[in-house]
Formats: sequence, C-alpha cells, structure tokens
Amino acid sequence: MRSRTVLLVLLFIAGLTGLLFYDFHNQQIPHQKKSEQTPSPHPSKIPVLIPTQISEGCIENTEQKKTSSPITSQKYTLKEAENYLLKGIQYTKKYQYDDALKSFDIALKVYQTEKNFEKQAITLGNIGSVYYETANYKQAINCHNKRRIIAASKKINKKEETDALSSLGNAYYAMGNYSKARIYYKRSLKISLGIIDKHSEAIALGGLGSVYHSVGNYGQAIKHHEKRLNIIKEVLKNQRQLTEEDRKEFLKLKGAALGSLGNAHHMQKKYERAMVYYEEHFKTAVDGQDKREEAIALGELGSAYHGYWKRSNFKNNGDLEKAIKLYEDRLRIAKGIADSRLIASSHGGLGYIYYSIASRNSSLEFYDKTITSTGEHLNTSKSIQDKPGEGNALNLLGVSYFQISNLLKKEQKFAEAQENLDKAIQNLKTAISVRESLREGLTETEKVFIFDTQQTAYLNLQQVYISKGESKGKSEGEGEYELALEVAERGRARAFVDVLAKQLKINREVSTTLNFKDIKRIAQEQQATLVVYSYIAKENNISGHDSQIYIWIVRPNQEKVSFEKVPLNSWEKTLNTVRKNLPIGDRPVGIIGNSLIRYIVRGTKKDINEIDSNKQISQEDIEKILSEYYKVLIEPKKGHKLLSKEDKKVIFIPQGTLFEIPFAALYDTTEKQYLIEKYSILTAPSIQALDMLRERQQQREFSTKFLRDEDWLILGIEDAKPNKFCSQDVTLNKLPGAEQEAKDIASVLFQGKAMEDKTETAVRQKMLQARIIHLATHGLLDNCEEEAEVPGAIALNASGNDDGWLTASEISQMKLQAELIVLSACDTALGRLTADGVIGLSRSAISAGASSAIVSLWNVDDYSTAFLMTEFYRQLKEQSKSGKLDKAEALRQAMLNTKNYVDKDTKKKIYSEPYQWSAFTLVGEATTQLEKRQQ
Repeated sequence: MRSRTVLLVLLFIAGLTGLLFYDFHNQQIPHQKKSEQTPSPHPSKIPVLIPTQISEGCIENTEQKKTSSPITSQKYTLKEAENYLLKGIQYTKKYQYDDALKSFDIALKVYQTEKNFEKQAITLGNIGSVYYETANYKQAINCHNKRRIIAASKKINKKEETDALSSLGNAYYAMGNYSKARIYYKRSLKISLGIIDKHSEAIALGGLGSVYHSVGNYGQAIKHHEKRLNIIKEVLKNQRQLTEEDRKEFLKLKGAALGSLGNAHHMQKKYERAMVYYEEHFKTAVDGQDKREEAIALGELGSAYHGYWKRSNFKNNGDLEKAIKLYEDRLRIAKGIADSRLIASSHGGLGYIYYSIASRNSSLEFYDKTITSTGEHLNTSKSIQDKPGEGNALNLLGVSYFQISNLLKKEQKFAEAQENLDKAIQNLKTAISVRESLREGLTETEKVFIFDTQQTAYLNLQQVYISKGESKGKSEGEGEYELALEVAERGRARAFVDVLAKQLKINREVSTTLNFKDIKRIAQEQQATLVVYSYIAKENNISGHDSQIYIWIVRPNQEKVSFEKVPLNSWEKTLNTVRKNLPIGDRPVGIIGNSLIRYIVRGTKKDINEIDSNKQISQEDIEKILSEYYKVLIEPKKGHKLLSKEDKKVIFIPQGTLFEIPFAALYDTTEKQYLIEKYSILTAPSIQALDMLRERQQQREFSTKFLRDEDWLILGIEDAKPNKFCSQDVTLNKLPGAEQEAKDIASVLFQGKAMEDKTETAVRQKMLQARIIHLATHGLLDNCEEEAEVPGAIALNASGNDDGWLTASEISQMKLQAELIVLSACDTALGRLTADGVIGLSRSAISAGASSAIVSLWNVDDYSTAFLMTEFYRQLKEQSKSGKLDKAEALRQAMLNTKNYVDKDTKKKIYSEPYQWSAFTLVGEATTQLEKRQQ
C-alpha cells in the first residue's frame, strides 16, 4: 500500500449561533495589548472620522506612498513628537482615525530622523492598532511586522517584540489564517518565557487557545486557556505589588480566560461546566469594575441556560426564564454604558430565544428592538470603518427580517411578510458585498482563510431564496432556486477564480459572479450535467430545521434548473442503524462523517479510531453504506433519481467534506450498479472555475502530434530518497508496483522508457515542458501543517540544494503547460477543506497551469493502481486517433476494466472491491482537442 504520514487538518467550526447571527454573548477573539485597546464605542457622544489615507510608516512600495498621508516638512522636537504620539492615542480612543494617523506619522518621522528605535516601534504598534480596529488587516500586518523587525534587530526591547508578534497573530487570526496566527503566537510565547513576562505569556497562550477553539480542537483550547488562567492567578496573588491599572488589566485577562474556558465547554454542550466559568467571569468583572465585561459574562450565562433548556427538550422553563433575565440584565448594562454593539447583540440574543420557542408576539417585539439596535450597531460600524462588524450587523438584520416575515405569514399578513422578506434579501446581499470588500489586496492564501470566515451570509441568503421559492410553488419558484444557485456559486472558490482570471489572455473584465444564464451556457459548452451541492447544517439552519442538503441539477438541454432539498435527519438515523454491526465503534456519523465512507471503501483502520479488529467488513456491508450515500446524494426520494440515462457526463460541484466522497463508487441497489457504470464523472471546485479552465486551455497553442516523447513525463519511484520533511524523519516503504506502473505506461504509449532521473531537480525541469505528467510515488498529506499553509508533498530523490520533496506550495509557483497531471500516490485529492475548495496538491497543480488533475481519495492499492493507470493511458492512446481526448471517459473505462478484470490463473476478479478501482477522481477540464490551436 502507498502509505503516508498524516497530520489531521481540523476545520473551522462556527459558534453555537455564529452562522445564524454571530456569537451574541462574546466573540472568540484574542486579547489585545492594553496600550492598544480601545474602549467600547459611544457613538452618540463622540464624533468619528474614518481613515481615508494610508500611514506612510507602514507602506511597503513607492506607489502607495504617493497616496499616503502627507508629512509636513516642518521640524519637530522629540518632546513635540511625544505630544503627537499621545495625541494619536487619544484620537484613537475617540475613533478619530485620520487625525490619529496624522499625529502618529508626525511622531514617527521625528523618531526616524532621531534614530529613536524604541519609540519607532511603539508608534508603529499604535498605527497597526488603528488598522486592526478598522479591519485593514493587511496594513496592520505591515505595521506590526516593521515594529517586530525594529524591536528584534535593534535589540531594544524584548517585550516590544513579543507584543508585535502577538499583534501579528491577532491580525492573521482576524483574517481566519489560523496557521499563521499560531506561528506568531508560539514565537511570542517562546520569547515571553525567556524574559519571564507573565502578561505577554498570558496573551500568547490566550491567542493559541483562541486558534485551537476556532478550528474545533477544544481539548487544546482548554489546555492553553487553563495555563493562561493559572499564570494570571499567580500574578494576582501579589496584588499589592501591582498598580491599580495593572491589577485591572490582569483581571480583564482573567475574565477573558474564564470566558474562553466556558466557551470551549459550551461548544461541546457541557452547559453546566460552562456556567461555572461564566459565573466566575462575572464575579471577576465586578471585582475589576468593568461593566462591559459584566455584560459579556451575563450574555455567556444567558446563552448557556438557553442551550441547557434546548438540550432538555424544552422542558425546564425555569432555565429559559433565567436565560431571558440574564439577557435583559445584559441589555440594561449595555444601555447604561451606551454600548450599541452590546445593545444590538443583547436584543439579538433575546430575539433568538423567543423565536426558538415560537413565541410570536414576543419574538416580533424583540426582533423589532433587534432591528432598531442593530441599525445603531450598523451605523457605528460604518462610522469607525469596522467592516466585520458592519457585515455582522447586516447579516443579523437579514436573518431578523426573514424570521419576522415567517411569523407574519403565520398571521396571514402577507403584504407585510413580503416587505420584510425583500428587506432580508437586500441586507444579506449587502452583507456579502461588505465582507467581500475585505478580500481586496490580499494574497491567494489570505483570501482563502478570510473567505472561510465569511460564509454566513452566503448560506443564509441561499435559505431565504429557497424559502421564497417554496412559498411560490414548484413551477413559479424556479426563479428563486436559480438565484439561490447563483449565491451558492458565488460563495465558493473565489480565491481560485481570481488566480485563474489573472492567467486569462483577454481584454474584457472577468466578472466575479455568474448568473443563471452563464451557468446554463457553461453546461452547454461542457456538454455535461452539473450537480451542485450545498450543505446546511442544523446549527446554520435559520428556519429551525434539521440538517439539509440543497441539490441543483443543470442540464445542457434543459432551460430550467432542477432543485431538491434533502432533509438528513432520517437518513442519518438509517445510516447509524446500518453501521451498528460494523467494526467502527459507536461514534455518530452524519453527512460530514467522511472518515466512515473512506474507511468502508478503503478497508483501512487508519481512518477510524474506534475499531473492533476481530470483525471484518463484507462486500454487502460496503454496498449498504455506499447505497445510503447514493440515496441522499443521487436518489433522495425513492424512485426519483436526480440523474437519468440521458446524463452521459456528470460534473459534481461538492462543498466541504463532500469533496471526499467517491462518487464513482456510490451504489444503486435497484439496478445493482455503481455510479461509474452509468456516467463519466469529474469534479470541480466551482462552476466558474470550470469555465475559466476551459477558456485558459483554449488559449494555448499545441502541436498536432500528441505522442512525442517530450510531451510526456512518466515517473515511478520504487524507493524514494528524499531528505527530512520539515525537519522530521519520514519512513517510506518501497513501492515496487509504482516503478512497474511507469514502465507499463511508457510501453503502452510509445514503446519507450519511463524517466530515469528521479531527482527533484530533473523532475521540476521536465514538468515545465510536459503536456502529460504522471508521478507514481509516495505522497504526504502534510507532516508539518503549522509550517505549510498549502498541505501536500510528493516524494522524489534529493540532490544538491533540493530536498527531494515537491510540495504543493512549490508546484503552485511553477508555470505548467500540462493538459493533465496524474498524482498516482496516496491521498493526493485531500488537503485543507475550505470554502474555497480543497487546498492541496490538485489545486496547486491546476493553479500552476495544468488543465486537470487525477488524484486519489485514500491510500491506494499498489498493484490495482498500476493496472488502472495503464488502462487509463491505453484509453487515451485510443482516443488520440480521433483528435480529441476525453479524460473523464478514459478514467471511467479504466475503472470498469479494473473492476471487471479476471486473473488468467485464478479465473477470478481480483480488483473488484471499490477501494481497488474508485480511489481516483478527475478534477478540472475533461476534454482536450489535439489539433493545432492558435492563441
């Protein structure tokens, strides 16, 4: 078997109500350094100026400096510079950010002239904080990075360096780039431990805990927050040695640690345990005379009591009354300190509670108040250029109007209901636009991470359109289903589309969104049926339903879209019933329990932790599980299949962990057939990506002859000899089947030899000219996830300065001309699952220029893979005679031939099990015209 070492990449898991509105009681955010904190907004009392100019101190290129804030040529003394620094801090507290930046820039210019490096670092930190507060994270990173470099290179202040590192962690965390955030928090922690700075140590630990919380690793989150709490408690034992300001700062840190611990338990539905921490958080806030923290703690408690009531199946009304009372107390405090954000979120929490018990009158009353308060929240966010806050407020308004519309329908006030529904749509559309504006100027990787944090409004708007369509009836509601599909398409693979758009040689502007007419055109050009999935988890369902899957089917020969909404509750129960007798433990499994299907199909015990090694899985068991997935994804209603005999080629556009589903192996129990026996299958991260890949391919000029030696890179490595991977030793077993695979393929294609120089240097050079690239060797999903934002690597031989590991990041930087890259190794289809698709080897290859990739979903079998790949190229060679390649059909025939292959000696099918033939999936453009094409 082609094994590999895996570091599990955990995904971002949203808060309890985070995708409905946002976390009403407290957002999971890292703690800011006290000198960089700003108080709660008081918009009714403070005039606000938004930053319209860029601080010159943080600019990295000369073009930007032309539009930066002007620095007067007037000479200032160090004392005057100090006054400007203090003025800037005061302006920041008043949200007068333009004035703050002007003051900071004057101070910074003086400190630079006087070579006062310590003050330069402090001033840069304050400028960075302005940008952080206004969600200009790219500029914040520039500032804090310059601050870090000065602090480190001039060796002026280790404390300043740790604060800069934590601030960098905060900025990357806010963008959703958790791997980068973790790196900076760890570096800050290391220095803090060296200089014995408890304050900085606590902040770094809190940042790490927040990262682990956000990726769903609550055990590690609790561990780090407990460490933070213990450090703070030790400091507070000696309160007499602290100034009052420092004491309050450590009490704030203590409260944040307690709240974070409560949040981690809350997310695991351990409400009683969470309440203990929340109550202690409240007591700490009272001790520190911090009204805002008191309000946050009350909201935490209210949310916990609400969750506890829901867990008890809505029986204990005493808990519900407590939840309402706590939110009312939170609201009272929020009003007392004139904090419109807390007021808005308090109303939102109350409205959510009342809505969850279908108390329509109260819900309407409190949603009216929510809308009033959230309007204030929205205005405040706009005035201080808080784009994330603005997006949250708009999202909350959209959901509130939608729920009000539903309640008015029940009262048969249809005109009012329609008016509120229109408002819901408008607010959600605006929320999407505001959140998308945060992506401007970011790198591809940064766009991927921040996009993962912005999915709320896309999911909510899909649900609103679907609800509107259902209310109109099946025939009249088709327009709404089309609009929902447009939103679903807009909400995926945006960073990938941006990369592809830049590679297109066209003068016209590339639209960032598709309408249904575009989608229809693409289906026709592909001559394929498009099947688009959208997963709405129960906690993200704004109508209060259980988990659902939305499925759109777009056929090239039909004018209208077909739509199905599939409830998953009964299906999940059936699936868990089926799996009870399987040796995979007692864990519940849902549609996102992808390890189950990988385990069942692959037959490996590496994908499931709880195993009964004495039990074996029969072919019948395998077919049962595959048929259950077939039912939910292909035949959601008995006798009503989403695909017909007319659908020859099917392109699946999955979402999230559905990318890991082996669609080829889904089993139809009625016809006793696997899906690959009926259709050619491929996948794509989005419809627009599919369209751009075809356009990019058509712009290339190819030779008329296809089977020239220089067109091919065929490589198989039996015993790869790379160096250490990310400073770690990696044990790689021999793969005799891989080398034979390459020899067989070369023989089939051109009676030639496979590539003999197996060093990374030679392979990289050959890849730049090859049209077909086939690499049969070991693959790693990732061994050092913290050091690699794009996971995945292919094992080659080391030589010179090359370590022998061809990583996904390295591939993405190449300029490939390949029509196809085949990564005949383990798990090469996997990677980091994001809203932008699977970030890994296949995406890197296509981003680098490959039109398509064939990659594997699990640890592939060495010998059946060699047979399948040889068959695949045999099919391609046969197709080349017609002047057109159809890689999807070639892969289909190869799978069928592998599945049905009968050994001459035993007279038995030896590769008939799904794991032996269904591991590989085609991603990208399926067809290639071989005749000469002009640019």
